[in-house]
This record gives sequence, C-alpha cells and structure tokens, in this order.
Amino acid sequence: MKLSRRHILSLFALAALLTAMVATASLAAADRRMRTCEGLRVSFAPGPRFMSEGEVRSVLDKRCAPYIGQRLDSLQLYKIENVLNLQSSILRSEAWTTDDGYLNVRITHRVPLARFQKGDDGFYVDRDGVFFPLNASCSADVPVIDGNVPPGRDETTRGEWVRDVLNMLAFMDRGWAERIVQMHVDSRGDLILIPREGNERFIFGQPRGVEAKFSRMEDYYRYIRPTGKNYTSVNLKYDGQVICK
Repeated sequence: MKLSRRHILSLFALAALLTAMVATASLAAADRRMRTCEGLRVSFAPGPRFMSEGEVRSVLDKRCAPYIGQRLDSLQLYKIENVLNLQSSILRSEAWTTDDGYLNVRITHRVPLARFQKGDDGFYVDRDGVFFPLNASCSADVPVIDGNVPPGRDETTRGEWVRDVLNMLAFMDRGWAERIVQMHVDSRGDLILIPREGNERFIFGQPRGVEAKFSRMEDYYRYIRPTGKNYTSVNLKYDGQVICK
C-alpha cells in the first residue's frame, strides 16, 4: 500500500513527538536523581498513636542520619522501614520520596487488646501477642490485668499464658466484658475476676477452660446469688464445682 505524503508527514510528526517525550522523561529522571532530600514528612494511619512525630524523627536521626541533604536516589528506603519496624509499637511502616525533595514515612501502629500492669511497669499486648510500652500521650481503652503478670518463669510459659488470656478476652466479648471491671493475677498465678456490681471476687484460675468457667459463673448468678447469702469468694477453678465462701 502506497502511503500518501500526508500520512508520511503524520508519521514523522508522531515519531518526533515520541522522541521529545522520551527525552523529557529522561531529563526529568536525571533531574530527580540529582535532587537532594530537603526534609522529612511523617504521617500516621488511622488509629491509636503510641509514638509521636517527634519520636519517629528521633529514631531516624539516630539510626539513619544523615538523610537530609543526601541525593534522593541514594536513600536506603528499605533500611528506613526496617529501622522503624523494629519499634515494638509499630506494626508497619512505609517510606518513599517525592519530587519536591521530601522523604515521607507513614506509620501504622499496633492495636492493643489488653494492658498488663505490674507495679509501676505496664505494657500493652496486641492480637499477635506482641508487647509494646505504654505512652503517656495515648491511653487505650482496653481491659487491664494487674498483679503478677505475666506469671511463669520461662518465656514459653509466659507466651502461652498471654495467648490464653487473649482467647479469654475474645470469649468475654460475647457479653461478659461489660460485667467484669477488673482482672488481677495473684501470687499463685490465679486470675481473680472482679465484677462491676457486687462484692464477689471470682477465682478463675488459669485462663483455660474458659467457656465452662463462665458457665459456672452464670450458674452462680442464676441460682446461688438470689439466695441472698453474702459470698465474697467464688471459686470456679474446679470442674463441675462452684465453691462459695
């Protein structure tokens, strides 16, 4: 097929346009590679914040500096993310650079499921059983378990206990969470449940056999408490028994 002069001119024009576009993109890429980092922007995903922007900057200044004034293409973004992800309260971080010369980081914090308090020392734990410290500027509205926490002499035992507690708290969300105002671990490692109403202290024992123990607690409220006797200690530890004192 013979091309007309108009078609040939159109093809030349298209080729020239593509060449110009490639040249412009190459120049822009070269310009970006030469651009230096002008500053840091910190943003947070929706949810609780257990590190402030200043604390994030401080971590990067200590572990990744200098980054201000460095070429954008020389910044080790993976290293920046790894350094931030080592912070126990951070679930995930993302780092990237933008054409205005800024290093950007976005922080997603862990979501606590419970707070453990032992004297003046406290910490949160998330659904994966990861501990992270309290922060004075952010207090999460989660169940508080105090006393001898976590019990056990070795890390494996403590880890299993924490997972059992988290499973127990998940079960309590079915209706018991609002009725129990406090949980305490005594010197023997027994969980003591303190209800919102009444003087009873429920000796729960280890956070295992949870459904059966709460069933016995329900039996106490249904059949024993209405008798009017003033019990202050209700032991649920033993199968098939509710021992009241």
